[in-house]
Amino acid sequence: MVCASAPSQWFEDYHTYEELRDWYAEQASLRPDLVTFLPSVGKSVEERDIFGIRLTSARGSNKPRIFFQGQMCAALEAGARRAR
Repeated sequence: MVCASAPSQWFEDYHTYEELRDWYAEQASLRPDLVTFLPSVGKSVEERDIFGIRLTSARGSNKPRIFFQGQMCAALEAGARRAR
């Protein structure tokens, strides 16, 4: 998925928590049939919401499932970039 409002350099730059959260929320708004934004699945040690997304396929699809985990540690921004 490519952010409709982001320039192509989006994937080359560092982004803040807020920018990443908003990017994922935008992806969900662009394809609500395939993406659900989860605003909070818990809290970080800094009391920030841990957000996520749920990706799916068309109803009745019998495709295999996969789970992506990114950004296990706030200092490892590369994990979030690779999970995109």
